[in-house]
Amino acid sequence: MIRRRSSGTLLVTAALVVLPACRRDESAAPADAGTDASPAATTSAGANPASSPPDLAPAPEGPSDHSLPATEPRRSDVKRIEDDPRLSLHRDAVLSHFGEHVGLPLSLQVETLPGDRQALLIQDSSQPDKPLVLVVAADGTRAWTKEMPLAGVVPGVREMTVVRGPEASVGVAFCDAAGGLAALRAWTSEGGIFADYEVVEIPHCEAISALYWPGHGHVVVAAGEGEARASRIDERGMRAWGRSGLTLPWKPDPGAAVGILVDTEDTFVLVGAGTAEGPLSRREEAVFAMRYDERGKGLWPAPIAVGRPSGKTPKRPTARVVAPGKMEVEMTEGAARRRLELSSEGTVIVLPERR
Repeated sequence: MIRRRSSGTLLVTAALVVLPACRRDESAAPADAGTDASPAATTSAGANPASSPPDLAPAPEGPSDHSLPATEPRRSDVKRIEDDPRLSLHRDAVLSHFGEHVGLPLSLQVETLPGDRQALLIQDSSQPDKPLVLVVAADGTRAWTKEMPLAGVVPGVREMTVVRGPEASVGVAFCDAAGGLAALRAWTSEGGIFADYEVVEIPHCEAISALYWPGHGHVVVAAGEGEARASRIDERGMRAWGRSGLTLPWKPDPGAAVGILVDTEDTFVLVGAGTAEGPLSRREEAVFAMRYDERGKGLWPAPIAVGRPSGKTPKRPTARVVAPGKMEVEMTEGAARRRLELSSEGTVIVLPERR
């Protein structure tokens, strides 16, 4: 396994090393972690222990990762802090981090955690490389805060997403454009340093998606410069599909992210806008979908064109799992929105308009 430091030096190690959580402050970078059979890697830096503030909420007892659906975080743009009750409740932390003249709208990602906790990733539109991570308890109490969630990593990272992990842990998947890869930083449920993972190599990383799939690990998809790649870090912290991961069978549109849908216990579907070779070797532009199993094997003979949106192509698909084996994808056609049902068998049905 290759372990990568932010300075660019390379170290070689043969074992998985994990630093136990012992603190809740945010300043330290991660400890050694994550090997993989097809070499998984980690970024590492030193940690300075600090005592936990006494008013922080304790971690929930007996977290149940399998009680929550495997989904990506909910995303929204918040025009005023008062418009979101979570941000309003923690206004002091938001203003302390971004300053009184915070740039609006704020980009908010919310990841549901066991024990009715939530992990928030907040980004200021005028300071996109200054993210803030808050983990809040069911009663709204702050459990822990990361004012420098990517400390010790290549500076200037802007494209990132929050993601939960096993045993109520929390992570941030991000594009390391300088290193030509997508990476994942993980903390324990108490906010202690756990590990950094070099998830997948990709020459250009402009958009990233991630979710935790209980029993299978983290699925991360990076896209950029006409290529998208998916990778899985299993529950042991190892790359399941090698350093290069899976290359998706379509060319993503510039800046377009790929959505991840876990349609059954052992399979998932990737959805994104782009171009692919269609019938008669003609390239067609559409929102495409492809289904895979946990080994990374494609389960359809070719990507399916779910629909062809008119107007501006969505940067991130609007899609969700509505039942095992059934997914719903929304398309924009002019001023109207159209819903389509995508099945695990690969069929697409246009749904009636909501009334």
